[in-house]
Amino acid sequence: MEDYFLRNADNQEIEDISSDKNSSLYGIFEIFYNPSRLFTRLKDNPKILEPYILYISITFVFLYLVSDLVVQNQMNSEQFQNRTRGMEVSDEMISNMKLYMIIFGIIFWAMVPLVIAGLALFWGNFIMAGKAGFKQILSISLYSELLFVIGSLLIVPFMIAKGSLMVTLSPAILVNEQGIESLIYVALSKLSLFHIWEIIVSGIGFSIIFNLKRNKGYILSVLSVGMLSITHIIVKAIGEILA
Repeated sequence: MEDYFLRNADNQEIEDISSDKNSSLYGIFEIFYNPSRLFTRLKDNPKILEPYILYISITFVFLYLVSDLVVQNQMNSEQFQNRTRGMEVSDEMISNMKLYMIIFGIIFWAMVPLVIAGLALFWGNFIMAGKAGFKQILSISLYSELLFVIGSLLIVPFMIAKGSLMVTLSPAILVNEQGIESLIYVALSKLSLFHIWEIIVSGIGFSIIFNLKRNKGYILSVLSVGMLSITHIIVKAIGEILA
């Protein structure tokens, strides 16, 4: 009888550990040190709801913490000053600006994993002849984006201490004098540590779920994750040309 209870206790402990490793919360830590193991599990058991909730929650915290800096940056812009010339900028107007920034920021960021997954689905299934479902791809995209937003959150204390949004782990730090809205700053900021890390991690995940060679997984990551950054740079360049 004693052996029976000991065996059951051991089995329960094993199940608890396995359950922990299958949880979305554990996946947040695993994405940093063993993404291959995480993505191998997600291939057979993709998770969407929990990582999405975590992703949006972390995004909200990030946007809330930087809202003062974002609004101040907007108010210092020439466009805002021209629009509000002769007007009194009230506290209510500033509060509304913060609220709208947070709401639309969350909506925009919530769409990012969906766009990445859509691009990866197209390139992976139709161009590279891979085979993966949208749920699997979206799960990979969510965890890869979690890595990026957590990385963004880590530099918030430095932004607050400096009182500026111009804090970056990228070559853009060399052109701070150009301003955060300049084309050169935007382009170089896409070479940040966490942008590159996300592309590498996504490439690992895509190679696993599409059954591709690792180098093709990286190419697929550039064509999906990296395409958003490339598009942002192109739009910014066109805007400067037309201005």
